[in-house]
Amino acid sequence: MPCHLTRQSPGLARTFALASFAMFAAVSSLLMSCGQSTQLKDQQDEARIAKALSDIKTLSKAVMLFAMEDRRLPDSLDDVAKKLGQIPHDPWGNAYRYVRIGPTDFDITCLGSDGEVGGEGLAADLNRESTRE
Repeated sequence: MPCHLTRQSPGLARTFALASFAMFAAVSSLLMSCGQSTQLKDQQDEARIAKALSDIKTLSKAVMLFAMEDRRLPDSLDDVAKKLGQIPHDPWGNAYRYVRIGPTDFDITCLGSDGEVGGEGLAADLNRESTRE
């Protein structure tokens, strides 16, 4: 049997090359968008942590101002709200926790993304000590 080699038409090869390039471009775009959405999420998470730390600093200053004016620590953040205005919620929608630690010390805590005590990463608790780092 004789072997017959057929020659492909240049149009078919060009079509195949164009289709391959289009597929490569589509897959590359998809992979790049996945990477960008992960990067965007990381930036949003960092912004939430920064906002919580900023709120804790602001609330701490308001508590200290209250203590200077009233010569006592407030019983709750509601006492501070009377002078400061509305008390913000943390970036995950939870209330900040205020605790008096004796007659002259206090702490303000954000329970992180999970709203539970403890945790790691985004779920880690943030408090006044965290703002000093």
